[in-house]
Amino acid sequence: MPYYELTVRGDRELDAVTLERETGLRCTAVGEGARLVGHLDDGAALHGTFARLYRLGVELIALERRSPRHAP
Repeated sequence: MPYYELTVRGDRELDAVTLERETGLRCTAVGEGARLVGHLDDGAALHGTFARLYRLGVELIALERRSPRHAP
């Protein structure tokens, strides 16, 4: 299962609880944005995550697909 790290930024203060609930990924605050990390089953799950971030008004800054050894 692919492991991803997404860096995001929003126009308003990002709520980690909401981001975690909406994406199913672990969220940590980073500067003026947030980092979301976790496993996504496939490309469809990744695109679904993009759609949820878009609906929340969150901008995707960076996306990295990491090797499983980076997973917690």
